[in-house]
Order: sequence, then C-alpha cells, then structure tokens
Amino acid sequence: MNEHLQRAEPKPLFDPLSPEFIRDPYPFYERLRVTDPMHLTALGAYVASRHADVSLILRDKRFGKNFVERMTRRYGPQVMQEPVYRCMRHWMLQQDPPDHTRLRGLVVKAFTARRVEDMRPRIQQIVNQSLDRVAARGHMDLIEDFAFRLPVTVICDMLGIPEDHREAFTRVRALADASSTRCRCHQPKSKRPIPATPLHSFIFSSSLNCGGVARETT
Repeated sequence: MNEHLQRAEPKPLFDPLSPEFIRDPYPFYERLRVTDPMHLTALGAYVASRHADVSLILRDKRFGKNFVERMTRRYGPQVMQEPVYRCMRHWMLQQDPPDHTRLRGLVVKAFTARRVEDMRPRIQQIVNQSLDRVAARGHMDLIEDFAFRLPVTVICDMLGIPEDHREAFTRVRALADASSTRCRCHQPKSKRPIPATPLHSFIFSSSLNCGGVARETT
C-alpha cells in the first residue's frame, strides 16, 4: 500500500445525522448496547442505550438540565441574547426541580386518564386525516408527515388556536426543534428530521448537579 495514502477516518459509533442512521437507526442502537452501552460522543454528551441505565438516569436527581449555564459555558453568554434561547430557558422541559415539578403539576391536570379518553375520537380523526392526506402519494415520511404534526394539532386544539393560525404555530415548533438540535449537534447540514429516539436509548448531557455545582466533560 502507498504509505502516502491517507487512512479514512473511522465513522463515529453514534451519528444521528448520518443518512444510514436516519434510514434505519435500530442496528446502530443494537451496536451501542453491545459494544459501548454508555457511549461518550465527540460533542461531550453521553448516550445510554440500555433500558436499565436510562431508567436509573431518569430517576437520579444528580442529573439535570441546567440549561442556561450549560448553554453559556458551551457557546458563550451572547447565545442567551438570541430570542429563541431566551424563550427556551422558560420551557418546562428545560427546567430543573423545583420549577419543573411546579410546572409539571399544572400541566398534568390537563392530561388525566378521563381527559385523554375524551380526546380519543378527535385524535383518531386527526390520524385519519393525516393518513388520507398522504394516501394518494403512496409513500410518506413518518416523522414529517405524521408524528410531527399529530401532537402539534392536538396541542392547538387544547389551546384553542384557530385553524388559520396553526401553520404559523407549526413553523414555530419546527424552529424550536431545529434550535434544540443545534444545541446538541452544531447545526446539522441535513434538513431531514432526526428520528425519534426510543425509550431504551436516551441522550443526556454529562452534567451532574452535585451540591449546586454543575460538572461537565468537554
């Protein structure tokens, strides 16, 4: 072999933006579980791929969001001046206890078992309409055409957002998702949505909230 030939860089064990992963992520999850179940990515985040590990992490109070400090440390204080990040800092999903606990207590009142059951006919109608919309094409993107729009439509119903305003609401949701992806993946080149990660694979920042001090490997 020519000694001047450069060796190809090995592919990362976990690359959720690669076309192969987007097309079929499950072999990659299986490889993670077998070879590196607690995988440290090049971005300084861990990927836990076993159910037991994910369950433990979700219940361990040492793990948290610490959104503002984490974003400031990674991108500089100016990032929090961007409107989308100023907005995101107030989202319930970006909060740590006790704020998250308080906000979640308010939200769950809208999702009692009876309330969800009462919504079943409307949700079924939305599902049918979504499938009818793509039936003539003979194919669909499961995320973009179905899984993304279904919860947005249900949320719009619950908030009473008029039909003529819902497209704008959908675009805002897409922008928020793109911004969240940027936080993890440094603005992906691909515009295709990342497939939803199943419960047995959970991406978390390597921040540990220990005595009020956040520690993160970089």
